[in-house]
Amino acid sequence: MGRSTSSLTAIVALALALMASVSPARAAGDQTWLHVTVDGRHLTQTDLTQVLMWAFFSGSSDTVTIAASKMPAYAPYLWYAGNDPKTGKPSFWVSKALEDRDTTQQYAATIQREQIAAGVLYALASGKGTPALRALYTATPADPVHRQQLAQALAGALRTWSNETVAKSKAGRAWMFAALTAGMPRNTVYALLRARGLKATSGGMGTDAFPASGSALVNLPGAFEPGCSFSRDVTIQFDSTNRLYKLDLSEPIPDCL
Repeated sequence: MGRSTSSLTAIVALALALMASVSPARAAGDQTWLHVTVDGRHLTQTDLTQVLMWAFFSGSSDTVTIAASKMPAYAPYLWYAGNDPKTGKPSFWVSKALEDRDTTQQYAATIQREQIAAGVLYALASGKGTPALRALYTATPADPVHRQQLAQALAGALRTWSNETVAKSKAGRAWMFAALTAGMPRNTVYALLRARGLKATSGGMGTDAFPASGSALVNLPGAFEPGCSFSRDVTIQFDSTNRLYKLDLSEPIPDCL
């Protein structure tokens, strides 16, 4: 059993940078469309953003490579094993099975869920988290099995959040193409977008909201997971008289590490 600096460190910093740029926007505004529960407790986008930020651990830690047969049955690939009593650093067990490319590809979803769970467990054990997440942790029996089950449920909640985000964006896109019709004045288009909770900007490097001239862009977030997210843009084109000319839908835009 050997010790090494976490092999995930290089991608962790990038992952956190991506998640910091994506998550806060999703954590704002109306949340009535979101229906994510864990152990009967409703989680807001603020709670889920916190879980997403914990998906990778970027601090000083010990990664311990463990024979597959020695890994806990409830976390066969990645596990937060508590803090090292000598160094005080968090200790993450990583199965030697992950050295096999076929294993990492075949069980990618399980491995990712356990990686998120490991970060979640460390954060919660360290006293971090929103009130809702702290309440879930406090109510969970203190044995490793139940706490791992909680952490994996929180990891699964991210997938639910992603799915509901996709559904919301699809509904918004369908509404735009049905409600915004050619010849509609710019002010009317913007009033309808605001009523729907959608924001139009000048696009590109521009940040002007509801621009008075030129085309306008509505960004619709799509599926996401730690390290990768997608979105689609609807470009609203106006003619020389400031009336709607047409809507253009982009292909999915990836933002991945």
